[in-house]
Order: sequence, then C-alpha cells, then structure tokens
Amino acid sequence: EELARRLQDMEASGGLTSDFDGMNLESVGMSDEDAAALLAAQLEELDAGAAGPDPSVIAAQFAEYESQLNRDDAEQWNGHGDLMHSPFKREQLSLETMDKTTIYSVGHGDLLEKDFWEVLQCNSIRTLYDIRPTDYRGELYSRHQRFSVAALRMQCRTRGIFYKSMPIGRESAYGTLAHIKSDEGQHTLIELAWQAKRKRTAFLGREENWRDDPRQVVAEELRKVGHTVLHVRSDGGTEPHEEVTQYPDFLVREEERLRLLEKQRQAGELSRPTKSRLDRSSEAVALSLARPAEEIDAMDEMRGAANQKELVIAQRKLARYQRKADEYGAMAKKVLTSVPQWIHQDAREQAEWVAAKKKEKEDRDAGRDPHSAG
Repeated sequence: EELARRLQDMEASGGLTSDFDGMNLESVGMSDEDAAALLAAQLEELDAGAAGPDPSVIAAQFAEYESQLNRDDAEQWNGHGDLMHSPFKREQLSLETMDKTTIYSVGHGDLLEKDFWEVLQCNSIRTLYDIRPTDYRGELYSRHQRFSVAALRMQCRTRGIFYKSMPIGRESAYGTLAHIKSDEGQHTLIELAWQAKRKRTAFLGREENWRDDPRQVVAEELRKVGHTVLHVRSDGGTEPHEEVTQYPDFLVREEERLRLLEKQRQAGELSRPTKSRLDRSSEAVALSLARPAEEIDAMDEMRGAANQKELVIAQRKLARYQRKADEYGAMAKKVLTSVPQWIHQDAREQAEWVAAKKKEKEDRDAGRDPHSAG
C-alpha cells in the first residue's frame, strides 16, 4: 500500500508515466517483480473501467423504458368507445400504473336542475361519468326525470360536457362491492383516471352525501392506489375523501340480497308490488287515463348509445316499450315513434317469452308439470 501511494504521488507530479519509461526502479525501492505486479493491477483497473456498468442494471433500465413506452402507446385513445377494448391495452394499463390525478365525485340527490349544473360549473367539470347502479335489465331508474340517462346526456351535450354512462353495481354483477372487483369495474376506474389526466372529471352518484351513496366504493378504490378524490358538496365546495374502514350495511349485504332476488326471479316467485288504495282510487285512474302518453323516438334513443353495450340495452328497452304499447293500446303510458321493423319483431318475441313464463308459473302453481305435453 505504501509503495502504491508513493507511485500515485509521483504520477500526479508528472514523475511517473503509464508505461514506466525512463523510470529508475531502484530510486523508489521497487524490484522488477513489484513493478510487474503493479502494472498488472493497473491494467485490471483499466479493464474494469472499460467494462462499464453492470449489464443487469442496464437490462432493467431498458425494460422499464420499454414498459413506459408500451403504456404510452396503450393510452392512445380518442375518448370514444371503450378505452380497454383491446387485449394490448388490458395487458399494459392498470389503475396502479396510471399517472396519479385528482378526480371529483358528485351526487345529484334532490337538487334542482339549475343548482346541479351550477355545482358542476363551480368546479369546472368537463367530463361526467355516470356510475349509478342499474337493475337486472341494465336500465337505470332515477327518482327525478331530470337526472335520467337520456336527460343528462342531452343536458351535457348542450353544455359541452362529455357524458358517459358506465354503471358500477348493477344487479347482474351482484352489487357495487362485487362489481368493483371484476375486470369491468377495474376498467371503468382506469377510464376515469385516463379522463381525469386530461380534463376535470367527475363520477356521478344518486345521493348528495357520498357517505350514503355507493360511489364511496369507487372513491376508496381510487384513493388506495394514490389518486386524489374530492367530493363536491351541494354548495359547490369540496371535501377530500376520507379512508373508509368499514362499509355501511346496505353495501356489505347487497350481494347476498341480489343473489337471493335473482333466484326468486328465475323461479317466478317474485310478486308484483301491491298498489295502495289511493293509487287504485277512481280519481287516480282517471288522472292516469287523462295524461297523454309519453312519446319516445326510437332512433334518437339508439343514437344516444355511447357503445355497443348501451346500444343492446337501448334495443331491449325499446322492444319492451313496444310490447307494452301493443298490449295496452290506447292506455299505454309510453309509445314509440320512428320504430324500425326489427324492434317490432323483438317485441313479439318478448311477448311470446313472457306468455310462456306465465304459463309455466300457472302450471307449477296448479301442481302440473310445466314441461309435459298439453
């Protein structure tokens, strides 16, 4: 070590060259063997420096670069249809790897139409995802007509807001907690994060208070992976999402309730709700008959579908409206206009299916085999 330090000092002062030319080895007290060993050590040092960084480190860096490039390619989307439609996007994109963003949460509750849009305007919302749960037919019923899917889509269009219905918690998926764990639920969250990265985005629930609404599950899933969720209050202000340690009972027991409901529906054991005496009064009946039927343009309904799934739901709903219009005639509450021929055909097929199900139930109640001849 002492010899190496002396040689290093001499090299720094210019008294030692890398090839040892003109060196007086005796002046530094070094034998030929020591000089050869020192030269070999220096050559090893040079070789190690020329080898560069660890190849495994370089390989890991390139893998990370390639992964990032793939994610960037997967995020290429025009905002229409479904972001996660291709296997490549499903492979590359996940909620955890998406850039962390701020996403807004809002519930309409019983707000007036004007107040609701003022709340969104206060927070400069430009994209609205409707995640309200749907029934077993895939349809959403709002207690206020102004917040129906058709009304919201039209109102958003007039205000330059992008609207998309992507329900989380529909009956066929057995509620919010079960649905959010599915691929479809996760894909909806990824779309939300994608939209929020580019425009101010909010997801819509039924209740004004997020603690009383299933949308708290969506907010919690986003929070877990690092996204910021701000709940919009009815006064236009916001509050940050708080960690949910225990979901309310109506969410925890929802899957069990919906599975039981599905079994009862399949077995034909669901009874129709009984109308109250007030609803069956002569005044109520007369008022119902005097009210003109609601006209629905079938082509407008189908044009309003944002994707294939919404189109299928719209077609099924239109066929049901047509079936009921055929059944009730002038007493029908909803009538279709601009009806294509295949909607009439679907309505007839629905009527035949309903009649067969009713016949099966009658035979079962009477103790007969519903599948026997005659």
